[in-house]
Amino acid sequence: MLAEFLQQLEGLARRANGAEAFKIQDLPEKVMVRKGTEYSIEDVPPARRDHEVHGLSDIVAAVQDEAMAADPEVYHGRSVKLLLDRGDRRDVVTMPLEVTSRFKRLLALVDGESLSVRDAVKLLRFDLHGTGVDQVISAIRRVDFSRTGAGAQSAAHGSESLGRSIEAKVQDADKIPEEFRVQTSVYSNPGVKDLSRVDVRCGVYLDVERECIEIRVLADELENAVNAAQLAIGNALRELLPEVPVFHGAP
Repeated sequence: MLAEFLQQLEGLARRANGAEAFKIQDLPEKVMVRKGTEYSIEDVPPARRDHEVHGLSDIVAAVQDEAMAADPEVYHGRSVKLLLDRGDRRDVVTMPLEVTSRFKRLLALVDGESLSVRDAVKLLRFDLHGTGVDQVISAIRRVDFSRTGAGAQSAAHGSESLGRSIEAKVQDADKIPEEFRVQTSVYSNPGVKDLSRVDVRCGVYLDVERECIEIRVLADELENAVNAAQLAIGNALRELLPEVPVFHGAP
């Protein structure tokens, strides 16, 4: 009990000799400060800048505002981040890079999807519309899996042996491409959407045994697409802001 009493006394002494700040209900921009036995009214300092914008032109406008950006530098990666003062590094303006719905759909195709003819057409028509895949849709619509009794020991695009007595085929398999290109933007932000437009190659595998179509993004295509989009963003920033350091990365 005595130890607790002494600790309380020590705390009271520290508070009496230290400084405390009290909010003033009717004056939110002011604060009452007590230093020992003296009281004063002080201005509340403004909050650190931590703004969020959505377009490339907004980042450029912030950089060009000398009252806001004393000594700026810019980073781009998962977002575009503007440090307003290189020496202080606490005031920032951030533009999150929003990935397009089409590119998100391609991300889901990294491991491939086995689809019926109907679902493959729906994927291309609805999820990847406007990406230059109309001819692929037309070809896949004609897919017709069939089985015959003439056996053959082989495996090729649209035809493979299932044994000596049964052979599965896809009618007009030669008209179905083994790969195709999807033309889309990686990011949807204003000023960035056109900059981030890329081609992504996808492969088509006709699984005649299971009577389905597998669509898969080819290896390294998505990484290459993101790198190309980031390179274009960096080049645009350097052209628009020639006096400002621009880095690919994060602060």
